[in-house]
Amino acid sequence: MKLVRVPGEEVKYPSICACCTAQATTTLQVRKEDLAGLAKAGLLAAGGSGMAGLMRDSRKLTIPYCLACSNHIRWKRSGGWLGVALHVPVNAFFGLLLGFILALFVGAATGNLDLDHPNWFIVGGCGAIGVGLGLGTSRWRPKGPIVRPHTREGDAVEIARFSEAELVVRCHNDGFAAKLLETNPGAAFSRSA
Repeated sequence: MKLVRVPGEEVKYPSICACCTAQATTTLQVRKEDLAGLAKAGLLAAGGSGMAGLMRDSRKLTIPYCLACSNHIRWKRSGGWLGVALHVPVNAFFGLLLGFILALFVGAATGNLDLDHPNWFIVGGCGAIGVGLGLGTSRWRPKGPIVRPHTREGDAVEIARFSEAELVVRCHNDGFAAKLLETNPGAAFSRSA
């Protein structure tokens, strides 16, 4: 793992995957909030000050990945199988809720409004769509174990800290860190976050 200090706010990326250093085909975003600024903004907002929005600061980076690494990172971010188990009932609930609302509107529009017996085809169809959307997160599931040259299951690049003058990025792949250093003039390895 290497820390790369990039001066300024603009980061240029090499066209390789941050996880396995294959050719990058897609990108994912990484975000970091300034928690001290967020706490100050919360205190100002509680006091009724309009300055709260100015205190909050965050940075986001768009990191290059290959499709396989992008999928296993999305899978990790979504919670894996636990995430799927949680997405399915939540999406099913909102699907059923939407189905009841649609059945109400269809019943009112057609003149067959019966609150005791809604149109179950609409309700069931919307519930099934919700379940399908919940199960859809499993499409990011890795097809096998994460092995070398992949650096880790989660994000390969994280924002360690940032300020107006510089951005320190934590790279879990040393090869990508070296390429990132080459791509950004003035960048250097940092010893501490």
